[in-house]
Amino acid sequence: MTSQPPEGNPETRKPGDFRILVVDDEEAVCQGLCDLIKRDGYRAKGVGSAKEALEILQKTPADLVLTDLMMPEINGWQLLRAIKKHYSDIQVIVFTGYISQEAKAMLTDEKAEGFFTKPVDHARLQAMLKALLFPQNLGRQAEVVVIENDSNSLRTIEHALIERGLYVHRFSEAKKALVHIRNTPPNLIITELILADANGLDLCQTVFSNPDNAQLPVLMISSQPAREDILRALQLGIKGVVLKPLDLHALSEKAVQVLRQAGSK
Repeated sequence: MTSQPPEGNPETRKPGDFRILVVDDEEAVCQGLCDLIKRDGYRAKGVGSAKEALEILQKTPADLVLTDLMMPEINGWQLLRAIKKHYSDIQVIVFTGYISQEAKAMLTDEKAEGFFTKPVDHARLQAMLKALLFPQNLGRQAEVVVIENDSNSLRTIEHALIERGLYVHRFSEAKKALVHIRNTPPNLIITELILADANGLDLCQTVFSNPDNAQLPVLMISSQPAREDILRALQLGIKGVVLKPLDLHALSEKAVQVLRQAGSK
């Protein structure tokens, strides 16, 4: 059995064309999530149990279901399995107060398209919906570390990447970025060549010195890279240099392209 999605060309659909079902037995959490989703233009309906969710799906199509894991009677794990068995075209995002490494592996096995922990980070939710619902985007969760001196530039880059379904961690200092990358490796790094406290190529060399991060893709931003900088970037395996003034569309398109290539290896 499949749930029939709303009509329309997938390439031109807008947020208002998508139906999202939120499942959580805590009414305040359920309503809060629906409000956030509606704020971004999507259609959202909240229900208090997995049983009610399955009854609705039998009658009303949905593009995506967000479900809590810990619920009485039918829990989120069971709801996930039921949706994947009977409605193969519906994407599922699960959320909970805490997800252990073991639970992450279980979620992967159960074919959930995404997961996040409470309290809900609106930017993360925005990015995840963009990534999963719009076919021109990546189609999966991805996190990007952006390191840039200028705070205004950081915000505009973040906005452009979120539109393409990428969740952004912003840094203006290389030292803080390196700590984050070491503790929580992202899927992609975008860094300015000349940072206030470091050279972006030196930062990349430090990142790549950790064997676990040796294949981490990097894009470089620069106004006028010198020939020796270009040569060193090639030697380090940098995936591209994006010139300033930035074309945000070109930057976000390049980021998605690099992530697709990295995910196909």
